[in-house]
Amino acid sequence: MIIDKISNAHLYFNLNDNLTKGLKYLQNTNLENIQIGKDIIDGENLFANIQLGPTKNKETTPWEIHKVYTDIQYIINGAEIMGWANIENFIITEEYNKENDIAFGTANGSYITVPQGYFVIFTPNDAHQPMLKIDKTKEVKKVIVKVKC
Repeated sequence: MIIDKISNAHLYFNLNDNLTKGLKYLQNTNLENIQIGKDIIDGENLFANIQLGPTKNKETTPWEIHKVYTDIQYIINGAEIMGWANIENFIITEEYNKENDIAFGTANGSYITVPQGYFVIFTPNDAHQPMLKIDKTKEVKKVIVKVKC
């Protein structure tokens, strides 16, 4: 897992070509005015899911993992708490869905507050629990860049 502000994205350009393309997409796209939905960047290798939704309770929100894609989750407006755990601490409760590249479960992890203008990178080795409320439920606009690694 990596967390940083978008102005520091260049520090991670040497990690992976598709990851670099995803970070540059975040830096060079007018995200304030982007429409909710899917934005294809490079076919199934790299695409973005733009979301607007309410933050949720930690106790009722499942943890998730992905096997094919790395997530770059970027907060456009608002702030949220995200949970992180190493995949070794993840217990599957809903079997892996290959079509959607996701499995749900539980984990014993740690939590970070992610403010507007920051991104978090979750690799397939990271279980994560996104969209958690800070103090009360609020709307968050975010983009999740899916990076095939």
